[in-house]
Amino acid sequence: MNLKDNKIVSENANRRPYGREEIRAALLNAANELFGSKGPDAVSVRDVAKLADVNHALLHRHFGSKEKLLRDLMERHAASFLHSSSQAKDAYHAASMMFDLMLREPSFIRIVAQLLLTGHQPDEFVTPQGGLAKLQELVAVKHPDLGEDQTKLIAAASSAFSMGWLLFEPFVLKGVGYEGDVSTARSMVEGAIQNFIEAKP
Repeated sequence: MNLKDNKIVSENANRRPYGREEIRAALLNAANELFGSKGPDAVSVRDVAKLADVNHALLHRHFGSKEKLLRDLMERHAASFLHSSSQAKDAYHAASMMFDLMLREPSFIRIVAQLLLTGHQPDEFVTPQGGLAKLQELVAVKHPDLGEDQTKLIAAASSAFSMGWLLFEPFVLKGVGYEGDVSTARSMVEGAIQNFIEAKP
């Protein structure tokens, strides 16, 4: 890419979103950032529109309401987790890939935590056919002798450990006085996740 191409990219990056797809993407990205840092209940439609650099009326046009924006955002996250877990060869690799995705996209865990802490019910934002459902399917393949409830609990326990670690990592490492490499700690966590997957209740 030459200097002229760089200039074109820079100009496009600085212009306001235009067209349905660009506006929807800008609003979803802004909501992801704000909902993750402040919680959905503390963020207004105008806050999201301002960060997205669009008129707030466009949020209503493209999503209808902040609640629908939140649902679409969570569905986007669910699709990412489903895609990630679907690439895995087995349950452990699916859980590991989802852990890495949560590490790269920390806003997802923060949004879920904020919603639960402010009294929202899971039915409002959980997508039934997301990455967790795929993980449970892979656990069932690994443990065909276990019942459905047991495989669901294995998938849930491994996911809860992943999410809890990534949410509280700075606190727990400080609490135990760990000063080593964080990547070493995360490797240990992935080993624990494997134990969840391998073990039978």
